[in-house]
Amino acid sequence: MLILYSPYRACFYCTKIVLFNICILDKLFLVDNVFSTIDFIEYSIGEKVWKEESDTFAAMGDDNGLLIIAKLGRIWLWTDKPAEVHPVTVTIQGPTSLHYKIVDLPYHIDVVPS
Repeated sequence: MLILYSPYRACFYCTKIVLFNICILDKLFLVDNVFSTIDFIEYSIGEKVWKEESDTFAAMGDDNGLLIIAKLGRIWLWTDKPAEVHPVTVTIQGPTSLHYKIVDLPYHIDVVPS
């Protein structure tokens, strides 16, 4: 299960549950290249794409937790507002402790032993 943390009081892109700054589902990484970010996450931590991906949007994880990968500058449906970059740390359970950073963006992925 993905447990996602943001230092911001509001979990702007969380569509499910927000409690004490923890967004249990649906956290956002905005990136220049969706496909290369998917490849990095799949190769590094083994997380898979959920359903379908495109060059502007993908969801990774499963029904218990999703990490949303979207292209920088993406305009959200039913609005005229582009998504904004905010610091995000994603913590997942895995076989050993690891830390990854998405280059040039304030995104971190921490793997903690399960």
